[in-house]
Amino acid sequence: MTRLIAVSDTTISHPLYQQDRALINIMLAKPQPDEDALTTAGRLFLRYGGFPGAYDLKSDLSKCLDQWGMTKDELNAQCFKIWNAGWRPGQVVAELTVGSGADTE
Repeated sequence: MTRLIAVSDTTISHPLYQQDRALINIMLAKPQPDEDALTTAGRLFLRYGGFPGAYDLKSDLSKCLDQWGMTKDELNAQCFKIWNAGWRPGQVVAELTVGSGADTE
């Protein structure tokens, strides 16, 4: 006889939990989000939306939106604009430095 376990009765550990925890901690420290924070929050809401577990991550994502004064619909609208403008993850503008860094004097 096979016994079925309802998914809602079980919490599951997500394989990207630790990585995502670090990202959310960084976002919680931002009083106002940049494009990277907005799109990261958007994708994490999608990743964990139907996931049976990681309740602390879900709660903290909602705290980010509260802190930024946004709703989930506003977040989605902002992400849509950002992606349509051609932005892609990892496109952080680096500070310009002068010189090669090999100068010793």
